[in-house]
Amino acid sequence: MKASSRLVSPAGFALVLLLFLFLPFLSVSCEVPGMGSIGADYTGVGLATGADPAVDIPQDLQDMANELPGSSTSSEPPPDPGVQVLAIITGVVMLAGVALPFVPLFRRRMRERLFGTAAVAFVAGVLVVVTQVVAQSNLTSQLKNDAQGLSQDQVSMPDLNSVADQLIHTEVGFWLSLVGLALIALLSVGFVFKDKLVPKPALAGPPGAAADPGTAPPPDGGPPPDPAAAHLPAADPAGAGAPESAGGAPAAEQPSEQPGAGRSASTPEPPAGDPPQQS
Repeated sequence: MKASSRLVSPAGFALVLLLFLFLPFLSVSCEVPGMGSIGADYTGVGLATGADPAVDIPQDLQDMANELPGSSTSSEPPPDPGVQVLAIITGVVMLAGVALPFVPLFRRRMRERLFGTAAVAFVAGVLVVVTQVVAQSNLTSQLKNDAQGLSQDQVSMPDLNSVADQLIHTEVGFWLSLVGLALIALLSVGFVFKDKLVPKPALAGPPGAAADPGTAPPPDGGPPPDPAAAHLPAADPAGAGAPESAGGAPAAEQPSEQPGAGRSASTPEPPAGDPPQQS
């Protein structure tokens, strides 16, 4: 959870921006049997600035190229991808994702900020794909033109389309940038709808808490007790719950009603077993 929350923060866009700028984005290379490979790597910085990439040529192959009559391949610059504007716009959009949480409009609105993060990541991902497609198309066209000129003057090179397509490779900088932006967009939307996708469990009561006697049915299957009566104070048969007087002393106990209390205290009661004598 912590790693995913960091990915949708400015640190996630900063990481993707570094991957886009400094890792190889495209490359033009070919393998020469017995001599090694010759190629040039295009990074995001090179695409944005229009600088020529460094060309890696094995020394044996360089010497062989110099011995060819009229060869000038060593001094020719690498083909230009022609996506400088697209690369600059892509980097600016990623930089906007880094600065998005610091905008006053989104500083205290988490839902709007997450939607904005997902939108910026989506737009940046589309620009990364468009930059790669346009750059690869431009490089393919230039390599075809160079191969056609070389086949007319010096060496026959059949099937130029397949040869040009095999020389251009999509590198790790493109894939990591695209995957990072896709994760940022998906996680941002997931955090917005997290409560709907993963419902919260019901809060359980504290352990040992007794159930409400007014709502639980009796064990013998009889009618349930009155909920209101369950909350009334229980009667004290010993008179301990009698109300106290204003001074704090308990109120005087009321004499309990006895059978025959309405009779005079001076009139004796006849014995229970002897009938009254008649004169």
